[in-house]
Amino acid sequence: MSTQPLGPQGEDLAVAYLLEHHYRILQRNYRYGHLEIDIVAMEGPELVFVEVKARSNFQYGEPEYFVTDSKQEKLRRAAQAYVEERVLGLVTCRFDVIAIAERAGRTEVRHLKDAFRG
Repeated sequence: MSTQPLGPQGEDLAVAYLLEHHYRILQRNYRYGHLEIDIVAMEGPELVFVEVKARSNFQYGEPEYFVTDSKQEKLRRAAQAYVEERVLGLVTCRFDVIAIAERAGRTEVRHLKDAFRG
């Protein structure tokens, strides 16, 4: 499977996973200029910014390894914009990564909570 269709499918799988684990999805594909957050959700009182990485080719590593320092910085800036635009009052936030790995026709979903600091 090419990575192009795997991306949107990966986000759909991530949303289904989060809903199954009692998260409330606030928004998908939030954009601020050229920055994007795949999923914005709530887990209890905590605002969660989720980056989804899906891969079927592991030549260069597992999906979560592609959330580089540069990508983390972009997510922080987009999250700050989201909070400034849409959140009234104080809220606790965290950054999660959901890694989707497709191997030999089997799909694995890994949820890395609080994957990096804001």
